[in-house]
Order: sequence, then C-alpha cells, then structure tokens
Amino acid sequence: MNSILNLLLVAVALVHQSTCEHDRSLLDTIPITGVDTDHLTKGSPAPGALPAGITVRAYVMCYSPYSERVVLALTLKRIPTEIVNINLANKPEWFTSVTPLGKVPVIEHNGNVLYESLVIVEYLDAVFTTGKKLVPTDPYEKAKQYMLLEQLAWMQVDPYTNDGWLKNRDNAEKIATVFKAYETYEYLLSETDYLAGAEPGFIDYMNWPFIQQIFTFDILSEGKMAITPEKYPNFSAYINRMKNIDELHAQLWTPERNAMFLDSVVKGTPNFDAHVADVN
Repeated sequence: MNSILNLLLVAVALVHQSTCEHDRSLLDTIPITGVDTDHLTKGSPAPGALPAGITVRAYVMCYSPYSERVVLALTLKRIPTEIVNINLANKPEWFTSVTPLGKVPVIEHNGNVLYESLVIVEYLDAVFTTGKKLVPTDPYEKAKQYMLLEQLAWMQVDPYTNDGWLKNRDNAEKIATVFKAYETYEYLLSETDYLAGAEPGFIDYMNWPFIQQIFTFDILSEGKMAITPEKYPNFSAYINRMKNIDELHAQLWTPERNAMFLDSVVKGTPNFDAHVADVN
C-alpha cells in the first residue's frame, strides 16, 4: 500500500473515531467496557476481580472475526462484559494459564473458562435469557444453520497466508476467488432476505464478521473487489439490511481500521492497536 493510501486510511479512521459516540452508546448501556483499550502484551499485569455490575470477562483480539462473533453475541444478548484485548504476537505471560490454546476468544463466567467462538456463543445463548435468542431451538433448523456456516467457511478468505489475495493483490486468479464467494452469496440470497430465512438468525450473526472483511477488501484492493447493486443485487440488499441492525455496528471495528491492521500484517509488523491510531 502506498504512503498516500496509508495516510488516507489513518485520516478516515480518525473521522470514525471522533464520531463513534452514537454507535458506542449501545455498548455503554449494556454495559460492555474495554472495547477501545490497547492490546495487552508481555509484561502487562493480569486483570483483577471483575468490576461491579460486570458478569463476563472476554479475552479477544480487536481484528479477529472469531473474537467479533463473541462480542456480537454478548451485545445481542445484552450481557454486561469486560473486554480484555490480547496482542497475539506478544501475549502476556499469564495468558496461557487462562487457556491452554493461547488463542482468542476466551470468556470467564462464574469461575468457568470457555474457548472457541461457536462453543462460547452457544453457551452464552443457553445460560442467558436476556436479549435475542441466537441458536435455533429446533434441532433440524440448528443443524441446517451449522451446516451452512461450514459450507461458507471456504469463502472466508485468509489474508494472512502467502497464497491469499492480500499478498497477491494484482493476481487475477486470487481476485476471481473472492468474486466466486460473492456469487455464492448472491445465489443463497436469491429467494430469502437473510441466510436464516425471513429474519436474521444464528448463521447471519456468526457469519457477519467475515462478510465485514469484504468492506476492507474493497479498500485494500482500491475498489477492485467492490460489491455493486448492479452486479450483486441480492447480496448488496442483504448487506444493507444487516447494517441496519443496531448491534452489528455498535463495535469499534471499522473497515478503515481493519485495513490498517491487515496492511501492517502483510508488512510483517502487526499493529494490534490500529483502532487507537493517530497521525502523530
């Protein structure tokens, strides 16, 4: 990415940062705290007791779509939560005592530790009756949505690998793979408003963090991967409907900040705190 584009990304991120108060108000109401804090690194002290009024502690990484699944679920379920951001390239020494995998997301609730995003979401949905019901109660409907989620997994383009499009931005074959994913969504949404049916459901919420990556692809590809209503009317309309769900845009995540993070990954110096970037 050239320096001009990088400065533009920083500038746009700052605009979002200065105007995100409205979006963050939902998190403040629940409350979900700590979303906009720095990622903890080696030498960072472990968090102490949960603050008063907080029910769950969630260890996440700001730009991980798997972490975002959990933060979205916590928001949709209206669960008072303390977010603890973890720098995965330079993890605090104590973090491996929290989870044997050393990965995020992880939650602590009532002395129990859970990891793996879908395991966590199903647990939260079973334990907490507040907010939206996420996992279908009908066994067959639940199975269908889990199967569809697995079917869509191949389209979750991995920008971190040497074979991914992000490190091969001028490779027509890599870009074509992304458009093939768009076409699959266009087909799946040809007869329904949401992947779950007439209303958004588990599959839509759990897959949304990966669809959000598309907004970043558009920025980093300088428009080569844009989704237009003319070419993808069903998928475009779906994205607009999903964007209107309050909980889905209440997070700090923005395409511009994510673009800065992914670009730093490609350069070999991951900036886990791009969400608090400034121009100094």
